[in-house]
Amino acid sequence: MLVVSLFTHFVVAPSSDDYEEAMTILDRILKFPGSRDGPSSFREEALAWAAIFARTRFRAYGKPEHLEHAIYCIHTLLDGTSIEGPDHAATIKHLSFLEGLRLDGTNTKDVLSILSKSGKLPLFHNLIASLPKAMAVKPSLMKTLEKHIHALQASYINQLTDMANIKDGIKYSQHLLVSYPRSRLASVALLGLGNLLHCAFQCTHKIGYLNKAISATQDGINTTDSLDSHVSLPVTLIELLSTHFRLLCHEEDLHELMQLFSTMAYNSSVCAHDRFPISFEWVSFACCFGHPSAPTAYGHAMSWMQTSLTFAPTLDKQHSWLVTMHGVLHMIPLDYASYHIDTGDLKQAIKILEQGRALLWSQMHRLHTSIDQIWLANSNLADKFSAVNRELETLTMALSLSNDVDGNNDLEGIDPYSHTVVRKQKLLEDCEKLIMQIQALSGFDTFLKPPTFNSLRSAASHGPVIMISHCNWQLDILILLHNSPPSLIPTSDNFYICANTLQDRLLGE
Repeated sequence: MLVVSLFTHFVVAPSSDDYEEAMTILDRILKFPGSRDGPSSFREEALAWAAIFARTRFRAYGKPEHLEHAIYCIHTLLDGTSIEGPDHAATIKHLSFLEGLRLDGTNTKDVLSILSKSGKLPLFHNLIASLPKAMAVKPSLMKTLEKHIHALQASYINQLTDMANIKDGIKYSQHLLVSYPRSRLASVALLGLGNLLHCAFQCTHKIGYLNKAISATQDGINTTDSLDSHVSLPVTLIELLSTHFRLLCHEEDLHELMQLFSTMAYNSSVCAHDRFPISFEWVSFACCFGHPSAPTAYGHAMSWMQTSLTFAPTLDKQHSWLVTMHGVLHMIPLDYASYHIDTGDLKQAIKILEQGRALLWSQMHRLHTSIDQIWLANSNLADKFSAVNRELETLTMALSLSNDVDGNNDLEGIDPYSHTVVRKQKLLEDCEKLIMQIQALSGFDTFLKPPTFNSLRSAASHGPVIMISHCNWQLDILILLHNSPPSLIPTSDNFYICANTLQDRLLGE
């Protein structure tokens, strides 16, 4: 009961203290002997709560190490429960989703192979019939509600194609909200209702379902105070409004979308992994429709491009992610540079082009930064910074993942990928603290900050530097000079095609 209360409090107001206290209690339950010194009869319940609490913490803070802990807890839950259990398949699906958030999708195939052998969730009309009995249990136990919670998850709803079952799901969600407004299922039902109505629209193409989905999601945001109202519901509303705007081009939809994008970009509850796609969608809408928030959207997208790399623990994994995301990552800096070119800010355009080009290299460059001057100013700080960088370089350049990363890690049994992520995040946090201390030293305020335009212009000290920027709508040639402002050479609409044609002919000869 105390764990349930701590979880409810955490959902409304995330707190590390609540999480740590709940996990301590669950750990004691798992270790407590049952009859004849066997496992406690509450073991499965405790495992389920540990898994739910861990993945909820990841939703609240979005840190890579929290993702790894959630994956570890769900693996432990699966190991401790029967494969024949009614919730086994849904749990594996959620595990597959979380492991897919890793940039390389580690272990996802193995999880899906197990899933194919498992059962399915019950139909919604069966859930409606079993709801009174489940809600009558006080306090509501995980095993009595888990199938209801899983049935309302987007990962399950998005697979539905039978309109009869979808309509039953809509009735089920509405019944939950009316009859059990204070239950643990109410917030889940709010999100599920919007997704079910959207699913009905996708199956029937009736705009009425989409309108109802938008209204239900807006009501959920305005009437609840939980993680769902801060993260999941706004993300769902963005998807719904985007669809509605593309179909009907209502100006009020665009205005609400821009407000949502801005709110979510600054929302600390949105994990770094999710902020980049949200920022990218913000960029797309703002540019297509000439919204004044475009430069802010670009700035967020560029920032989260770099931050997303922290989810990959090694250089090899980072490179794989860059290759996979090449189309998006390649175009955002070019589009942003062209935006500044159109406004006449050539200096900023050059800085953006360099920032995009050095996305991965800049991170590696930090590991080899000279500390000679820092050592003269503060030798202790310089030695600490050098030591952390050496560890980061060893970890980042590793060709394989290893468990041998930190003897103080408290997650015994987690896989090498998780160990590496946890260790790297600790080193990155230590490194950022040291950088802030170095920047506080006299004369080091610009240490490891993006280079200024004057710094970049020094590259042209021995002759002009020519930069070519080709984005989705234009191609520009910038000439960087050492002692005068940069120059712009505009090109014709077919210049890019002609250049590629000439290149092909040259290589062919």
